[in-house]
Amino acid sequence: GDILLSPMLEVVRWQSGAFLQLDFGAALPVCDMQMNMGLKDLASWKIEGLGTDGTWRDLPVVLHNGELQVDVDAPLRAVRLTNVSPDLQEVFLKKFFIRMRR
Repeated sequence: GDILLSPMLEVVRWQSGAFLQLDFGAALPVCDMQMNMGLKDLASWKIEGLGTDGTWRDLPVVLHNGELQVDVDAPLRAVRLTNVSPDLQEVFLKKFFIRMRR
């Protein structure tokens, strides 16, 4: 099934270099991800996927109306969202949805 994290209505204070990582335990047929954190740009963020070969790779991200949209073309064992800015970021985790290929 798909993965949906409940929204957080509190401000998340995300330190520089800190990340959120979801480890699936086994490779899953991820199709796409949608995240809404109220962002205005992508420069401060990096999204990676852990492939079946054990290597992390950058995933292509598009920002549309404050929502991150990520298309995935291969099974993933984990995903990681990192604050790559030198500054603390304050965000809301309004939506975090991972859709599986059917």
